[in-house]
Amino acid sequence: MAFARLSGDPGDRVRPFLPAFPGGSLSDGVVRLTPLTAADADDYHALQNLPDVVRYSVPQEGPSPARPRNSAARRACAGWPVSGSS
Repeated sequence: MAFARLSGDPGDRVRPFLPAFPGGSLSDGVVRLTPLTAADADDYHALQNLPDVVRYSVPQEGPSPARPRNSAARRACAGWPVSGSS
């Protein structure tokens, strides 16, 4: 699930579509989902540069090497990546 704003949006806080998960993660006993943090910035940056990810991006290009990785982490913090088994 992704959330985006347009440049003309007022910037008011928006109620999350999904509630926060108890304990900060969601698991079925095999896979655990956790929110991204700044510690995930390098891995998230590498993911954004994978050929299959770039192929389906608009525009079809990976992130600029000049873009600070911490800005990528800030943008990613709304996501829920798979973090392995619980």
